[in-house]
Amino acid sequence: MKKLSYLVLALVLTAVAGIVACGRTLGSAQGQLLALAQTRNLSPEDAAHALKTFVPPGGRDEYLLFASGGHSGQVHVLGVPSMRLLKTIAVFTPEPWQGYGYGADWSEQALSGEDGEAHGPHAASNSPKEPLRWGDAHHPALSETGGKYDGRWLYINDRAHGRIGMIDLSDFRTKQVLQVPNLQTSHGGIFATPDTEYVHISSKVPALKAFNASQGQTVTLDDHLNRYADIYRGYSTFLKVDRKTGHIHLKDSFQIELPPYTQDLADAGKGVSAGYAFINSYNVEMATGGIAQGKPPLEVGASQLDFDYLHVINWK
Repeated sequence: MKKLSYLVLALVLTAVAGIVACGRTLGSAQGQLLALAQTRNLSPEDAAHALKTFVPPGGRDEYLLFASGGHSGQVHVLGVPSMRLLKTIAVFTPEPWQGYGYGADWSEQALSGEDGEAHGPHAASNSPKEPLRWGDAHHPALSETGGKYDGRWLYINDRAHGRIGMIDLSDFRTKQVLQVPNLQTSHGGIFATPDTEYVHISSKVPALKAFNASQGQTVTLDDHLNRYADIYRGYSTFLKVDRKTGHIHLKDSFQIELPPYTQDLADAGKGVSAGYAFINSYNVEMATGGIAQGKPPLEVGASQLDFDYLHVINWK
């Protein structure tokens, strides 16, 4: 079986040997490749995978993959099929090694939310008193034209704080970080509408409705356990995009109040469903936990029903 495997491997490498021979005989090149595979104990499948993902120095990948960095607060750009790390884009966290977030320049302004939108007449009521210096980057969304990715801008949410970052793909730099009103957190609820008129972001964990700590309002544990449906709401937010710059303008944006379920993954409709937004949910049971009060654990309470709800919004 071992000899048979190497015979198959030799056949896999034959075509490559003809390309890389460069003046050598086909047999010589094939023999060297086969010897290399034997030395490294590579199977035919290993060799085929290597050939499919290899991009020579100076070559370009067919696609770019934008991957969320989670608690690093970054976006990673990888080439496909090579899976090489091509770029790390700082978004929600200062990056000393690339100078992001330091000095009186565009990066410090973006990271601090000083972009003319986060601090003004339309400032978010949940904006922190001190600039946030970390984030949890989740679920990037590319800008679109005609329902297809156009490679102009990329938007990503801060899972930990309900912020959204805008990256300009002409230079792969973050140009705006915005605190979204009424959002404590968002997970996968970010997408661009088919022509990037808006970028959408929705709440994951419901927020307190009309809660104003500055006016002395408080919520007790008893309120949380017994008045959950009254005092919490989710929010589907459509942020207006400047079609020339990709920046978000709060004054032209709008929100739709949702029930206090946990909203999660979302996307825009296209084709026959254009003009609609779709957001999934869980915990329509509105479980709150409360073991000490005789209630089931949150995970148990949120798993009582067979199905949860899909929100279908005619945003147009």
